[in-house]
Amino acid sequence: MPSKLSDSMTKIKDSWSGLEFKVKRRILFWGMLSLIALASTVLLLNRTDYVVLYSKLDVKEVAEIDKLLTDLGVKSKNSSGTILVEKGREEDVRMKLAVQGYPKTGLNYDLYLNNINFSTSTRDKNIMLRYQLQDRLSNTIKLLQGITNAVVTISMDMQEDFQLGSQKNPVTANVLLELEPMYVPEKQHIRAIQKLMITSISGLKEENVAIIDSEANDLLPNTNNDPLSAITSSQFELKKSVEKELQNKIIYMFEPVFGSKNIKVSVNATFDFDKRKTQLTEYTPIINNEGIPFTIDELTEKFSDSSTNAASGSDSLNERVQKVVNYRVNELTRTIEEAQGVIKDISISILINDTTLDQDGLFNISQIVGASVDVDTANINVSNMDFTADKVEAQRLKDALDAAKQEVEEPFPISEQTMIIIAGMFFAFIFALILLRTIRKAMAKPKVDIEVPQVSSQELEELLTSEELAKVKEEERVNKEKLAEEQKIIEDITQIAKVNPKNAADLIAYWMEKKDEEDEEVVGEELS
Repeated sequence: MPSKLSDSMTKIKDSWSGLEFKVKRRILFWGMLSLIALASTVLLLNRTDYVVLYSKLDVKEVAEIDKLLTDLGVKSKNSSGTILVEKGREEDVRMKLAVQGYPKTGLNYDLYLNNINFSTSTRDKNIMLRYQLQDRLSNTIKLLQGITNAVVTISMDMQEDFQLGSQKNPVTANVLLELEPMYVPEKQHIRAIQKLMITSISGLKEENVAIIDSEANDLLPNTNNDPLSAITSSQFELKKSVEKELQNKIIYMFEPVFGSKNIKVSVNATFDFDKRKTQLTEYTPIINNEGIPFTIDELTEKFSDSSTNAASGSDSLNERVQKVVNYRVNELTRTIEEAQGVIKDISISILINDTTLDQDGLFNISQIVGASVDVDTANINVSNMDFTADKVEAQRLKDALDAAKQEVEEPFPISEQTMIIIAGMFFAFIFALILLRTIRKAMAKPKVDIEVPQVSSQELEELLTSEELAKVKEEERVNKEKLAEEQKIIEDITQIAKVNPKNAADLIAYWMEKKDEEDEEVVGEELS
């Protein structure tokens, strides 16, 4: 084996040494182009273009999203709160991350900056800025608890610079909230959203803000001076507050066991808002159930009656005694005023997504709930069912994501990477054919051994005339310049291939076309 290898190397060296300089130069040139084409193809195949997915995120959310992207098998980079993903998958990734509630931070001005250039008018800039503000406020409100989506619409007069003060239309804004099931936002939360709108939009007044939910309910607290409406609103807030507190306490206890999406709790509290006032007076005797004598009035009256002893001829003397005693006893007066908003009754219903629970398990859960919220177990109902609707909705969402992913990943019958592979293989094949053809032509030429006598430089100058000597030196100079020029071209090609492989491939294709034309002309001349 080593001898065969040695023989092959010897034959290659002999063949190479027997080639002319022009042939060697041509072989080296096309060989270099072939290597450049192969290197360009490899670089194009291994290169991954990245686009911005999210920007201006905090460090914690960047780590969370990076882990999710790794689980999804998506190539990504992150730097200074910006996450980049491979081009072509950004829309699919955004949809999947949006389902899981990302991003939670990272509000940016891409909508405004991507649509503004030096030729944009001031009016268009103001419109894009308003759209950007709407998008930013929507994303901010969606971060609040219990809100799944928010749509913000801002209305302002774009021609206010050309109008008088009395003719200007006021700035108005409305917010449409999509709330989680069974979630009722508290009054202070709605007030906070209203304050956010007023402080974010220049010229917006409190009375020009509207906040409604997806069922067209006005969520802004009633601001009129009707005392009855104010009392009703406060009673309703108290009821919802107590129910929400009990509901959160129950979910907090069982969420680690069943998961937040596998337990549903409904609490109904009945309040007594009637106002009652009772006054009681008690009298208690002290001694022998008679009390203490306080005043004694005694009256003694004596009088004579002549009609009684008329027969004896003398008057009769009579006496009457009247005694009045006033007693004092203990007197206790009580005034009882019952507080409004007393809880009369509480009923709790719990539904668990676990069909394996038996009656003993459900009873134990009701006992735990009763002890934790101080409610009689007779008012607690615990049941288990299969949440089929959630599974169907999840499967429907998964099918929609898969369909969208297929549309994003396959916009054309042939992908860009496949086209690059085909182009690279085509150029490599052409270069190999040209190189093989050049070598065959060189090998086909008969080798003529010419014995060149050794002549010194001085003798050569004596043999050649001055004109011939100048011609030889001129040819040497030209050959050196051509060699230097070709060497520079090779270096330029290498540099271009490193910086921009696509331009290098186009340049090589142009040279191949010129080479084929030159070869056809040579063949035509030989045939003629």
